[in-house]
Amino acid sequence: MTSIHQTKFIIKQKAIHCASCENRIRTVLGSIPGILVVTASHSTQEVMVSYDQSQIDAESIMQVLDRMGFPASYSSEGGSEEQ
Repeated sequence: MTSIHQTKFIIKQKAIHCASCENRIRTVLGSIPGILVVTASHSTQEVMVSYDQSQIDAESIMQVLDRMGFPASYSSEGGSEEQ
């Protein structure tokens, strides 16, 4: 059985203006190996990402968002959970 080292963080994202932005973020990030859950909200201007830190790190996720035109900064970071 493979152990998943799950970490979650929230990114403040002021460039999310509509449902289309939300969908684009969920689709692109959700297709990356190691990203487990993505939520995006234009009303709160936040992106929440749960990921397996053995496959990808927060810096790589933020770089993807930046290349998409959504420059990211941390709002808060959750603790790690093993599943």
